[in-house]
Amino acid sequence: MTQLFQSAAVALEMAAQRPTSVPRLGLINSLATYRTNNLRKWLEAYVSATLVRLLGMRRAAWLLAVRLFPEPWQRAMRKHAAAVVGAVPASAYLGLGLALAHWAIIDRLDALKSRILMIAAEHDFTPLAEKRELAARLKADIVVVRGSRHGTPFDSVEATNASLLALLTDQPLPPQTRWVRDTPTRARALSLTGSIAEEHAMGA
Repeated sequence: MTQLFQSAAVALEMAAQRPTSVPRLGLINSLATYRTNNLRKWLEAYVSATLVRLLGMRRAAWLLAVRLFPEPWQRAMRKHAAAVVGAVPASAYLGLGLALAHWAIIDRLDALKSRILMIAAEHDFTPLAEKRELAARLKADIVVVRGSRHGTPFDSVEATNASLLALLTDQPLPPQTRWVRDTPTRARALSLTGSIAEEHAMGA
């Protein structure tokens, strides 16, 4: 089972509640709690919600897209992300954020029996140190993708796919030289139309 972004909370819950049903677990830019126990997480939770209320979903989505894909050559990704997130009802977006701000699995991590791989962006919105601590506690492998931001499965397709394939086939992880964001040429060759981004609303 692989879950993106905040939806990893759902995957972690499933793996904790039915550990024998989840032999492998891939987590991307994930935490064991989204409670606002530090300033950075508080800002992510409440500033984004305030922007949605003040600007509306479409304008807030554009600001998020710019944070996800700031490079000039990521224009297509940025445009697509803004369109997908902007189509999410504001009530659903805000409700999810509120639920996550009260969620934690820290006291139940011992229930997990899966082989776990964590993929973390070098420049994710939440602290990399917290992800390293979680990986150590879970005895999980961790791949830190250099240059990537929160949209790792989209700005670092090659590193993400190679790492997940290793997890699913019980093979060694790719060498660290491959833990890097996609090149501009590679990124331009990809199309997000009809992709998994449609379903996951690019982190919404």
